[in-house]
Amino acid sequence: MTYKEQIKESKKVLGFINDLKDQEVLEFTYIKVPSHVAIHLNCRADDIVQMAVRVRRYKDKPFSYIVSYVPESIGNNISREDLGKHPLFKLIERQGIKFTRAEHTVNAVLADPTVSPLLGVDIGSPLLSVNKIIYDQNDQPVE
Repeated sequence: MTYKEQIKESKKVLGFINDLKDQEVLEFTYIKVPSHVAIHLNCRADDIVQMAVRVRRYKDKPFSYIVSYVPESIGNNISREDLGKHPLFKLIERQGIKFTRAEHTVNAVLADPTVSPLLGVDIGSPLLSVNKIIYDQNDQPVE
């Protein structure tokens, strides 16, 4: 794929993400970093992170269930209201943080009793689970 094609595809994806502005913030809190997150965010066991749980909608239908963790120093500049109106990556970029790379892991999972009613699917329905770690200009994980 040429550079121009990559830019064109990126704009399509970003356009789609921008269409996903309708999101409900179900949880918004600061917690001691869970061990499975600390490993990926390069945190110490006693560090605090902002945890947010959201459901995004596309054309008034639930589209995704998102659990995000960001270091406290970044999360302190993001409000629950902001997160309900804007994609997290845009709120992080507003802080002057530049994303340089991301690692994605995609797995097939089954809808559990927590997620299934939020997405409007039956328990046990197949879903895709996408885990991502986004790195900044200093190669530090920020989400």
